[in-house]
Amino acid sequence: EKREKPWKKPQLGLIAQEVEENFPELVVTYGNGNKAVNYGKFTAVLLEAIKTQQRAIENLKNEIKKIKQVIQ
Repeated sequence: EKREKPWKKPQLGLIAQEVEENFPELVVTYGNGNKAVNYGKFTAVLLEAIKTQQRAIENLKNEIKKIKQVIQ
């Protein structure tokens, strides 16, 4: 049986340079210049983004509700 090497399988991830543009504290730069995302710290950022998005959704729902009341 031929076994695949784990590093040869398709991987999912973020591009560290793109993350670094907005969240430099989430990126580690190694001595050789390579960069990596610290995914452990990324969870807090994602949770805050979800909270912000949820507030926006609730605000839009309220606006729609007000508009419907005016129309009726």
